[in-house]
Amino acid sequence: LGGTAAVGVPVETVLKAKLGSANVTRLAGAGRYETARTIAAECVRVLGTGYDGTAFVATGLNFPDALGASPLAAANGWPIYLVGPTGADATLVGAMRADGVEKALVLGGTGVVSDTVKNGLAAGIPATVERLFGANRYATACVVATYGVNHAGLGWDRLAIATGQNFPDALAGGVLQGTSGSVMLLTPSATLDTGVRAILVANKGVIHEVRFLGGTGAVSAAVRTAVTQALK
Repeated sequence: LGGTAAVGVPVETVLKAKLGSANVTRLAGAGRYETARTIAAECVRVLGTGYDGTAFVATGLNFPDALGASPLAAANGWPIYLVGPTGADATLVGAMRADGVEKALVLGGTGVVSDTVKNGLAAGIPATVERLFGANRYATACVVATYGVNHAGLGWDRLAIATGQNFPDALAGGVLQGTSGSVMLLTPSATLDTGVRAILVANKGVIHEVRFLGGTGAVSAAVRTAVTQALK
């Protein structure tokens, strides 16, 4: 995923030698936004008639909102489009229309994806556009996870907890969670987010396993202790 500045030619060369050139494909564009559109189009192509027309739209300037939605995306084949500072331009709208998007779930509040962008998507695609957001990145991830349980066929058991202060662990864990039928919540590394704690307390009757993504430098022992206490 990404151009040669993101994943270099030597990596691609080794993969082709080990797997065969026909089994290695690079999905890339001129930047993160075009790369996201390329990946989305490939997702829709692979799914074919199985694609239900739902997609996410997230800011391309920061990572948490898209990460929180990654289990839902993986479980249901819902592509994630990134919006840049210029908003929902004709290129993005055209790509989403070409991919057959009929419902767009905008991630995050107006500070990350403005109502102008949201309304532009609704008018341009055209599609049903719904915003999933909270007061901050942690609250937004809670809202997205709740949507996943209520509307996307996921459950609270086997939920994952990752730091919301960096992206690698949650990025790698999103597909795991989606294929496991569960969601992912974000927290500060040192303390358990209060919204996450509230979800754990409310759903402790159905939560039998929790997955902590990353070492104690990413999700501290204090967070793990707080999770255990919330589930008692």
